[in-house]
Amino acid sequence: MLSTKEFAEWSSKVVLFLHNTSRCDDEKYPNLLFQMGGVGFPTMSYLDADGSLLKQVGHVTPVDQLEKAHGELMSWRALRTEVEKGADAQKTKALFLLELTMGNRPFAEMQKRRDALSLSPDELKATEQPLVNLQFTEILRQTPRDQQPIGGEQFVAMFEAGRIPDTSTETSFWQYMFEFAAAKENVPLFEKLLAVVKEKKAGDQRLARYLSTLEERLAALKAKKG
Repeated sequence: MLSTKEFAEWSSKVVLFLHNTSRCDDEKYPNLLFQMGGVGFPTMSYLDADGSLLKQVGHVTPVDQLEKAHGELMSWRALRTEVEKGADAQKTKALFLLELTMGNRPFAEMQKRRDALSLSPDELKATEQPLVNLQFTEILRQTPRDQQPIGGEQFVAMFEAGRIPDTSTETSFWQYMFEFAAAKENVPLFEKLLAVVKEKKAGDQRLARYLSTLEERLAALKAKKG
């Protein structure tokens, strides 16, 4: 897609940035693809002038999807500009709900803005899961992939509070917590997490091997602890 004439013509609307995903010694941002939520090449995303993620379009993305996403971002920017200039309460709420759906603002900011709005009980309830997903995704992207226990410790706090994500990357939530429990040799936590995962994923044959591996790790932890 990147080599097509259609993409070349469309690209005049934006400033292109191509990140090198190869492992090079002088790569300044080696984890940028992962930090922006990418899973493979090419991952097409829109960033603002400061390098913050505005919208991830997809993995192998047709030009018409890029065009559609661009139009959505132009509408979002217009609404945001209007609110910043002093729009009414309804548009302020509309911007919050739109940005919550887009997931392109920091979790702490969105939580604070939610609490400042006059939302109905139903509207308030509807914001809970998106905020959980935003918090999870933010932690996930900020955690180096070779330091999973760091993110796992934060996920344990979410888990204990009943804040469990339901995104497409939700498996990392459990994986990072298992790594944290193992690093701390916390057998009770590992057991608790395994019990919950086995209940949530009951009947999913794709996870049979993974669950077996977790059982083996738990047995090894118990043996090490004596």
